[in-house]
Amino acid sequence: MRDNVNLEELQEYIASLELELEETQAGLVALTMELTSAEEKYRGIIENSLEGVCRVDREGTFELVNPALIEMLGYQDEDDLLTHCSKISQVLEEPDSHQLLLTYLARKKVQANWETRLRSKSGQLIWVSQNIHQITDKNGQCIGYEALISDISRQKFYEEKLKLLAMVFEHSIEGVVITDDHETILEVNAAFSQITGYTAHEAIGKTPHLLFSGWQDKNFYQDFWDKINGEGIWQGEMNNRRKGGELYKEWLTVCAIKSGGRVQNLIGIFTDITEKKRAEARIHELAFYDILTKLPNRYLFQDRLRHRLDTAKRNDQRFAVMFIDLDNFKLINDTFGHFVGDLFLQEVAERISSVVRQEDTVARLGGDEFTIILEQLTAPEQAAVIAEKVLEQLCLPYTLEGQEVFSGASIGIAVFPDDGVSAQELTQKADAAMYDIKNKGKKGFQFYTEEINTKATLQIQLESDLRRALINGDFILNYQPQFAVDSDQIISTEALIRWNHAERGVVPPSEFIPYSEQSSLIENIGKWVLFKACEQNQRWVRLINRPIRIAVNLSARQLRQKDLVETVEEVLNVTGMEAKLLELELTESTVMDDPEESIKVLKRLKAMGIRLSVDDFGTGYSSLNYLKRLPIDRVKIDYSFVRDLVDDNENQAIVRAILALSKSLNLDVIAEGVETAEQLEFLAQAGCDEVQGFFLGRPVSAEEVTQRLLS
Repeated sequence: MRDNVNLEELQEYIASLELELEETQAGLVALTMELTSAEEKYRGIIENSLEGVCRVDREGTFELVNPALIEMLGYQDEDDLLTHCSKISQVLEEPDSHQLLLTYLARKKVQANWETRLRSKSGQLIWVSQNIHQITDKNGQCIGYEALISDISRQKFYEEKLKLLAMVFEHSIEGVVITDDHETILEVNAAFSQITGYTAHEAIGKTPHLLFSGWQDKNFYQDFWDKINGEGIWQGEMNNRRKGGELYKEWLTVCAIKSGGRVQNLIGIFTDITEKKRAEARIHELAFYDILTKLPNRYLFQDRLRHRLDTAKRNDQRFAVMFIDLDNFKLINDTFGHFVGDLFLQEVAERISSVVRQEDTVARLGGDEFTIILEQLTAPEQAAVIAEKVLEQLCLPYTLEGQEVFSGASIGIAVFPDDGVSAQELTQKADAAMYDIKNKGKKGFQFYTEEINTKATLQIQLESDLRRALINGDFILNYQPQFAVDSDQIISTEALIRWNHAERGVVPPSEFIPYSEQSSLIENIGKWVLFKACEQNQRWVRLINRPIRIAVNLSARQLRQKDLVETVEEVLNVTGMEAKLLELELTESTVMDDPEESIKVLKRLKAMGIRLSVDDFGTGYSSLNYLKRLPIDRVKIDYSFVRDLVDDNENQAIVRAILALSKSLNLDVIAEGVETAEQLEFLAQAGCDEVQGFFLGRPVSAEEVTQRLLS
């Protein structure tokens, strides 16, 4: 009985266990289904997440990677990613940094937000933000990590851009000001404060009117707002005032920021151009105005003359051009110095300007040359009235260094359209008229005439012929013998140039040398003469086997030639002639044209061993003070004193005085123009050293001199 009971109880117990097992299995199935559903839901969330998701174990090996992260890194699918990168460290820009973070998380057991850069399949670096947390087991032990990864590249791009713009804004050398639609200043940069003197604290909340200078009128601001409202931008120059009250000029650009067609903000960017404008004004002044007198210079004169011509042609008007050349300017400059000479020119400019009308133009072309453009003449006689007034002013005495000095002027006048219809014609003809009256030795003014034109045309033709003669070799040298007063043996010769003109025959130097000097051709002609003379003299020295000198004339222009000494040295080296056999002749007026500079040049020539002589002595205006300073070897008595020597007591006295003065200065003396035996006898008795003239020998060719040397 006992055994049956036990069996029944056991069966009931087993049945209950089976029921519990069924219930447990049903629960497990339900739980499994729930977990599966949750996992599917979780995986669906991960799979469809727009953010990158990954799960790694403690060593950083990928366990889960969602499509968003795969796409973010540029891979095709999960297999493609895991084939190239099995660990998270392989996609990091700095692999070691991830391990440091994992160590930190393992120790602290917290989640972390971390910004870093991941490397895509193509190698491109992508800025990401990672929200990382640990995955733990039931015992709380870390078994891995999950990360939510967001692509923040665009955010970083704009952050960097904003930083860069902020740096540009703050460090720009141009002032920047931002206002609202009511012109209230919202922000300024450092350059704004540096230029205006107002700090950001002083400017923000105010309006740009705190810089108001009052130089711009209502029309200016009306145009400003018309451009802003219409085109959204305005650019231009503006005069403003700094905090300290100083005016400054700026180049300003204002841009409007609009929304719905309405201005929301204004951005002004400006540069301080005060110094630039001052420099431009200074450059303009230097380019178009004479520094000394502040009058228009040659360039501005020509520009105004062309403009005046255009106006006169359109309106059928007359006007005149005057050229003014001052008297005694060089003498004033040499006597009192350049500083006083400058004061003299400044006063001349003021005097001329004081008698012309406001609309007329007074200009200084350079040196002591001034010009006037006389506007709108009804008759040429009006120009004569102005010229008289100018002369009257210029002839008044000047007080320079406490001394009263007098000057004057020569004025040439050309009238449009009578004398020319172009700027070149009018200036040439006014200049020609001025030089014509100046060459006549007269003081005053003169209108241009056809006679002057004919003379100028001949001069131009002569210059052209001279240039051609140099090229074609049409110049020849004659040589006039020079003798000791008590001997008929030639001791030296003087080289005299002649021009063998194709149409005019032999032209004497008096007809072309002056024009050569005016046109600067004298430098080339002078070098040719020097070379030919030295070359010929060397032939004579070798032929007669004794030294013989040769004299060559130097003009004033040659003496001012910068490379004169070098040119002479070159000729001596090429020809092989000894320097002591060359004598250079200069007139008194040539030396006294600029005595201080002449003395310097002559001393350099003298140091080479060259002899120096003063030609036409007694006809110039040299002082004894300068004469004794000149490094000369002899003087030549001018033929004007020798011509009437026998019958003219005054000429006899002058010759004796010249001889006495020369002997006292240890200078040799030669007399030119000796044409009679009586003249020769007087000079010999008076103690003259050497002579030349027709009585003893005319200028002849080199061949004739050679025959005489050999006879």
